[in-house]
Amino acid sequence: METNNVRAVTTCNSAQGASAPRGVSAPRGASPTRSASAPQGASPTRGASATRATRATIAALAVGVLAALAGCNDNPAPGSAAYKEGELGNGDFLFACDDGLACLPYKGDAKLFPKQISTGSNFDVRFVAKGQQGTTVTIDDKRYEGVTVQAVAPYVSQTPDGELAAIAPGFGTVIARDSAGTVIDYVTLKIVRPDDLIVYDAAFDATKNREPPRIQAITLKVDEAPSYRVVAEYGGKAAAGSVPVKWESNEPDILTVESYASGVVNLRAKGAGKAILTATGASLEKKIDVEVKL
Repeated sequence: METNNVRAVTTCNSAQGASAPRGVSAPRGASPTRSASAPQGASPTRGASATRATRATIAALAVGVLAALAGCNDNPAPGSAAYKEGELGNGDFLFACDDGLACLPYKGDAKLFPKQISTGSNFDVRFVAKGQQGTTVTIDDKRYEGVTVQAVAPYVSQTPDGELAAIAPGFGTVIARDSAGTVIDYVTLKIVRPDDLIVYDAAFDATKNREPPRIQAITLKVDEAPSYRVVAEYGGKAAAGSVPVKWESNEPDILTVESYASGVVNLRAKGAGKAILTATGASLEKKIDVEVKL
């Protein structure tokens, strides 16, 4: 099994529990979950000094646990549809990306684990095991260290900055693996090749309505500065994942692209006339007629 770059699992604790292992086979070529050596027990402490040290250690651990829990207040509640159970039953996976329609509900953690992800998009997946997430987890008294989330080629890859990337249509695999190579769990993702791009107003509130008005043509006045987003679509439904988009105007003296960041393009109407705005992403192209009036 060929895997790409690794991504460390975010360290914090959530209240989400995982189902007991179901005995499903690991992905082809991957080692199934096996025992990891537990830390050897320390010798019993003796004397007042040892007692004080033990109390100090317990206090420090308590503070650490509270801090970890405080950092996870935004985690989905147990039983949330944001979790997708791993195929080995040892934990759950969470999906996240940064976009305004397919991903606004997924920003941080998806409210619903997506049913389809667009090729050409970037996203993130986190692993949660029996209420734990991070580089060290314990499952059924087995301790796993150096836990990372890895993409399995050829359908899913990993970007240089550690994000996951949907490469080709099919069912991709993302695995949670420890530093010894043990596959703790894995999840399958449906990757689709989108058939259209939807351009919509960046101010659209996707938390209130899942269907934004589609921008087919734009009429502006000189010096107006609208902002837009794009989401990939497949089969009439938005496909999750942040799709990088290239924006171009064929008449920059009439309409100029001022900036593009975090999925939002900022335009400015410069002078009266007509222009064509082109958005290119996920191997698709969307052209929109723009008229600027005085």
